[in-house]
Amino acid sequence: MDIKKIIQTLTPEEKVALLAGRDTWHMRGIESAQLLPLLLTDGPHGIRKQEYDVTFKQEVTKEATCFPTASLTSCSWDKDVLKEMGNAIAQEASALAVDIVLGPGLNIKKSGFNGRNFEYVSEDPFLTGHLGASFIKAMEKEGIMSCPKHFALNNYETRRMSTNVVVDQRALREIYLKGFEIAIKEGKPSAIMTSYNRVNGTYATEHPQLLQDILRKEWKYKGLIMSDWGATNNRLEALRASMDLEMPGPNKEHERILLEALENGSLSEDILDESIQRVIET
Repeated sequence: MDIKKIIQTLTPEEKVALLAGRDTWHMRGIESAQLLPLLLTDGPHGIRKQEYDVTFKQEVTKEATCFPTASLTSCSWDKDVLKEMGNAIAQEASALAVDIVLGPGLNIKKSGFNGRNFEYVSEDPFLTGHLGASFIKAMEKEGIMSCPKHFALNNYETRRMSTNVVVDQRALREIYLKGFEIAIKEGKPSAIMTSYNRVNGTYATEHPQLLQDILRKEWKYKGLIMSDWGATNNRLEALRASMDLEMPGPNKEHERILLEALENGSLSEDILDESIQRVIET
């Protein structure tokens, strides 16, 4: 597949549309290139595939195994346990035609009141990183794409969609990012999900230091970066910071903003095409 040739055939409208979901759980496909829409589902402890039941006229969740939470499995300190779980979840994902599993959760347990602690591995970045990497590698080996989350500092429940986490650089690097760094470098996940919160005043979805300087340049991460569901604050700044995919979608207002920025020159087509390339590669 010649991705650059595919990109050349796309109109600006088609390009910006590709940078958001088709609906709640699907990425967009490109019919002319025979690229089907990918299906994304939660989660770290079992597949949560939701479908619309035409008979009962409501969304239903397909049956799947409920695995122990990361807060329990991490107590084993055993990479093989996480490997087996990643392998089993990937096999169920394959059976249910799921392409990307949104997990594992790698945030550090700073507060006992964080409502997501059950799906995070540990208070320790070393343990978090190596167990997370084991889960990711097992899943990717089975042909299912993993998406560690929430990058970064999603450590509070109160106002978690807008809270501003103030952190110095040493704590950021040694505690809150180290688990992600180990898991990403060792596990090589296909995608990464950003968090809702702000970090030192800037939303994680549009954070140049987190996404560009650290993730892309320092850690050499080449894969897809997506938003948490509804987390995108400023779509233009998010794209400039190299966040590729907004979920869910579509978002016509954000499409309009990107098209206007292309027209007036405040958005480089090269930046747009880089994200499009990562979406198509995925």
